[in-house]
Amino acid sequence: AYVCALTREVMKNPAVVGRTGRSYERAAIDAWIARHGRDPVATSVKVTREDVAPNRAVRASIERYVARETARRARGAATANEGANED
Repeated sequence: AYVCALTREVMKNPAVVGRTGRSYERAAIDAWIARHGRDPVATSVKVTREDVAPNRAVRASIERYVARETARRARGAATANEGANED
């Protein structure tokens, strides 16, 4: 849910296509719509840039996830360093 179907990366600026409810990275969906005029997954649905809006709920959720993962990795690195210092 956090990965854009177009970029295959975790979204930084998610935007939702109102007609389909699908979220994509904003720059990627804007470029896609400019070229194709349709949703990239629901290809039978015609869309315009006016159908796209920021997805603030997904963005907040991604930001919380990234913060948790960053903290978890930092704790893991600190634990690994403590074990190395015991030798």
